[in-house]
Amino acid sequence: MRMPLEAIIFDHDGVLADLNYRKAAAFFSQLLPLSLGGIVQEWNRWVQESQKHLRPGALRWDDFWDDLSVRLKLSPEVLRELKSFRYLDLFQAFPDARPALLEARHRGLRVAVLSNTPLVDLQEPLTHMGLDDLVDVICNPQATGATKPAPEAYQRVLEMLGLEASRCLFLDDEKANVSGAELLGMRAWHVERQRPAHDLERNVVRDLSALPDILARNG
Repeated sequence: MRMPLEAIIFDHDGVLADLNYRKAAAFFSQLLPLSLGGIVQEWNRWVQESQKHLRPGALRWDDFWDDLSVRLKLSPEVLRELKSFRYLDLFQAFPDARPALLEARHRGLRVAVLSNTPLVDLQEPLTHMGLDDLVDVICNPQATGATKPAPEAYQRVLEMLGLEASRCLFLDDEKANVSGAELLGMRAWHVERQRPAHDLERNVVRDLSALPDILARNG
């Protein structure tokens, strides 16, 4: 007999949030000799070094740009441009995101976000998108010390929820992350936004409009 669900764990980018990578790439390519992947690597390096002597909440984009400016010997003009960039403008909630979170709330389920994003604070983009009021737990690599599909990433969010894996539903747009959740005993679903239709028999959906059907099968 299946245990009743008590929480839904959502991935962030690609499931709740539509991140405009093209806009970011176009902006940074004019200023930096780095790809987006290279910027992420530099950010991760800086976070790891900074966390030795700063609280996570004290990490700020301006400080990162100052550090990168020294490393790459950037001009003051380029540094000003980098500091003017509003990264929150890259985030837009998918139209089905808030209705899905409201559906979870309506059913008395807790909501968690488990992301691999290198950002230190996911609260800001969730607030920017108008979703923060419907999220109980936020967990990313800075909190877990691990990234999906490593078991430690899932175990940390379960600890924060105070629940066993069997009590949780998990949705992610990366198949490897879905498989990782399944290995721990979660009921996991793959979100493929490029597909034409849901395939409920294979635990694959095109978007979060399928959540009521998913819950009907997993309640």
